[in-house]
Amino acid sequence: MIRFFLVVIVGILVLMVIKFVRLIMKFSASSRSSIDDMNKDKEKIRNHFKNVEEAEFRDLPPDDDENSSDKN
Repeated sequence: MIRFFLVVIVGILVLMVIKFVRLIMKFSASSRSSIDDMNKDKEKIRNHFKNVEEAEFRDLPPDDDENSSDKN
């Protein structure tokens, strides 16, 4: 009877180790793919803004001293 319980306990431990190894492998594979995805997104954004011309900025009139003191 004791042997039966030992076999069951060892079987449960082996299953837990297998599940733990699968979890670690899944986590390492998912983090690797997300880093690759981030690099692809970075390249896509870089290519998107590669040919953007510099914008022309217009001067805005300064605020009156009275208005700026009220805003603060």
